[in-house]
Amino acid sequence: MGWSPDGQFLIFWQNDPKMLSDLWILPLDDKKPRGFLNTPFNESHGQISPDGKWIAYLSNESGQTEVYVSSFPSGSGKKQVSLNGGTFPRWRANDGKEIFYLTSQFGGKMMAVEVKTSGPKLDFGTPKELFDSQFQNFSHPGHTGNWHTYAVSPDGQRFLIPRPVSQQVPGASVTVVLNWTALLKR
Repeated sequence: MGWSPDGQFLIFWQNDPKMLSDLWILPLDDKKPRGFLNTPFNESHGQISPDGKWIAYLSNESGQTEVYVSSFPSGSGKKQVSLNGGTFPRWRANDGKEIFYLTSQFGGKMMAVEVKTSGPKLDFGTPKELFDSQFQNFSHPGHTGNWHTYAVSPDGQRFLIPRPVSQQVPGASVTVVLNWTALLKR
């Protein structure tokens, strides 16, 4: 699901019939995978913060899917970020001062939570709704998928979210220019 900013760790999840899905890390120095969060709950979609000190992930330990943050690489100090369900966390890449996530209902709202750091301490603001994402999980509702469901620009100002083809945006169009290098010679 991602890399640490220093390129030393790969984060992934693994399904196990006894433990459901768990987050794992692969340190690239010794290449020996180790469990990061191994609980009887589903944990997935781990995203390491831009400073490499924290990991945002989703878990169903509360009875519904929520977004949590723990320290990285130790996994200690877990805090819940989302309220009333959340999934698919992403950090604001340029400074890590926001976490974005989708609410858990189908076609959920895009939410943003301010992140404040003070030394080893991490505090979160109140989640704020940014917009209705109209995200459509094309496989089936409730399936979390082994991919990033949306992309966010490093400054957190633009989002790329899959939407059904049947939804037309008024005035939107795509122009494809073939052989565009020939136009440069004119």
